[in-house]
Amino acid sequence: MVFLYHSWDINPADLPSPSGYHINVFFALESPRNAPPNVSIDAYKQLPHDYFNLTLTYRHDSDLPWPYDAFEPYTLEDVKPGEYWPWEEVRDRVAKKKKLAVVFVSHCKTESLREEYLNALKQYIPVTEVGACSKNFCKGADCLTNELG
Repeated sequence: MVFLYHSWDINPADLPSPSGYHINVFFALESPRNAPPNVSIDAYKQLPHDYFNLTLTYRHDSDLPWPYDAFEPYTLEDVKPGEYWPWEEVRDRVAKKKKLAVVFVSHCKTESLREEYLNALKQYIPVTEVGACSKNFCKGADCLTNELG
């Protein structure tokens, strides 16, 4: 049996004692720095250091890495039509683009100060912003196509 514990939802008082009969997995798809303000990101530190058997996180050094996304090589035999863009279609779409850059942002204030970089970039090129920070939410089937211009 495997128990998966989401990092933001851990309450040490609610967890079972460790045993050899189940595996405890620490699960996190976001950096603790992105946790909502009402979440205790350090609750897991109250547990014994060996409570979790595995980690399943966004980090590459995790036991089971789960990155946001990845590029993978493929052959045309691996995919169905419509699951990839042939080079000619990519070239045609790029040639028709009217917008230079688009950014999708849900975390407005970051420790890396990404927002400052974005503001500096916007002094030189137009950047379309989508998401919670810009209050420009993508709705409808054609929204992404339209925003990517």
